[in-house]
Amino acid sequence: MTSMEVRIRNLKEDMPLAAAMLARFGAHHHLAAPILHDMNVVLDDALNNIIAYGYDPGDKSDITIRLEHRPGEVVLLIEDRARPFDLTQAPAPELETSLQSREVGGLGIHFIRSLMDGIDYSSAGGINRLRMTKKLST
Repeated sequence: MTSMEVRIRNLKEDMPLAAAMLARFGAHHHLAAPILHDMNVVLDDALNNIIAYGYDPGDKSDITIRLEHRPGEVVLLIEDRARPFDLTQAPAPELETSLQSREVGGLGIHFIRSLMDGIDYSSAGGINRLRMTKKLST
């Protein structure tokens, strides 16, 4: 098994299904704990933002999460029909200012950019695709 996929509803209560798939995938491929940790943080943040900000209240849609094990890396792909949002083009958060004076938002994008080794985003035909890669230590 080099890939695994789960489809969830755009509801926060379905997010644990994606985390459970990541745990099974990690166990099957003997992924190191730090890699699984980073991928869990990224998966949780990406799904939370898609669900919280990508849909209007009451919109019903599915989100597909796919994991692929490739030589030297793991690929995490999230596909959704939410409003397009290209996090690769979003400005970096201001990390030098105090928490009290900092604008809300942006830290999740910072975590994704910091924890993953590659990020690609595309939107076509009403489908957003966020592809993130994590290198495996050799």
